[in-house]
Amino acid sequence: MKTTTLCIYLSITVLCISSCKEKITEPPIVIDTISCDSIPIGLSGTNLRMVWVEPNPAGNDNFSEKITLMNFSKSNERINTAGYYIENSWSRRFDLPGRWIDPCGLSEFTIDEIEMLENEGDTLHLYATAGDKLIQTFVYQKTNEGIRLRVR
Repeated sequence: MKTTTLCIYLSITVLCISSCKEKITEPPIVIDTISCDSIPIGLSGTNLRMVWVEPNPAGNDNFSEKITLMNFSKSNERINTAGYYIENSWSRRFDLPGRWIDPCGLSEFTIDEIEMLENEGDTLHLYATAGDKLIQTFVYQKTNEGIRLRVR
């Protein structure tokens, strides 16, 4: 089983009484682990899911918002994202470009065609183009700049 882990390296500066500075580097801290066993809620029998959403990236949001998808297949089934799209509550649609995602693999998509993810909160839907089949829905509230949201 493959596991994808997000780590943050902390650098802690300690001030000494004698006005010296000593730099201490801590080992990585695991914030969240995504495994093929932790598939978010969605349409039964489908393996593609949104796992991270960054609706309010640091700096200018225009054409730099991100959505990360994961293939939760435990077999050797690769998924081509060309047949999928994401739509928000304003009916703005982002057609995923064709990209193969390996089993238990992640792929990050930058929404560079339209302004889609609302900073004040929104509802996102992942659809399979064939039959406009709804696979997954994710609702989020207002977010602070630079925060990635974990989809569960």
